[in-house]
Amino acid sequence: MRAYGRTAPMQSFELDHAIPIALGGATSTANLWPQERQAFMRADAKDQLENHLHDLVCSSRESLSDAQQEIATDWIAAYCKARLSKCASGVHPNSEPGGGKVQQGSG
Repeated sequence: MRAYGRTAPMQSFELDHAIPIALGGATSTANLWPQERQAFMRADAKDQLENHLHDLVCSSRESLSDAQQEIATDWIAAYCKARLSKCASGVHPNSEPGGGKVQQGSG
């Protein structure tokens, strides 16, 4: 985890694909990153977004390249844009008051 600049114990993280394989992400280690298990927007939230984007791509409501860009650039913002369960209002709970800007924390 040191290579990623993370100092918490290894068991606090899981390795996740930055761009999910279901959205054409590579199986190489270059596509892996540490995702904190105890963060508010943790692995289950990202999994929910991955499934949502996969459904959009498969139903031709979003292009594969757009879905890949969204999840790779700022998956928390993409999650809130989709108004998924932890962000049903479309604004991340940790955003600036009135600003609507998603705060990048652990993800």
